Parts: sequence; structure tokens; C-alpha cells
Amino acid sequence: MYDYVDVFDECENGGPDGGPVMLSRKQVVRILVQHGHVAPQDWFTFFMESKLLLANNYPASAVFSWLNY
Repeated sequence: MYDYVDVFDECENGGPDGGPVMLSRKQVVRILVQHGHVAPQDWFTFFMESKLLLANNYPASAVFSWLNY
């Protein structure tokens, strides 16, 4: 049987220390490109709207909520 996995639960508790999953900027851009946001303007829009423009690590839950998961 298929096991349902909540994306946000996995993002918040799936990290190596049991905490949130953190992504690098390169990983975030790769996920955005996979979902059709290929222009740098789209990436900048994500970073501005999520108020993470100057961050080094990005929570996975912020990325997936912006992608409407």
C-alpha cells in the first residue's frame, strides 16, 4: 500500500538532526528550474517574496510553499 508522506512534515522534521531540511542556493534554483521557473527574474521573485534574499541556507518548506505544494 502507498504510504502518504506530508511534504511539509518531511521538510520540517527530515533533516539530519531531526530539524528542518535546509537547502543551499544552488539546490533551491535547481528545484525552481524543475518546476518551470527558468528565468533569473523568477528566482529573484522567490527570494524577495520569501524574505530570504541574503540568507545562506533556505528552509525547504519555504520553497515548497512558494511552489504551492
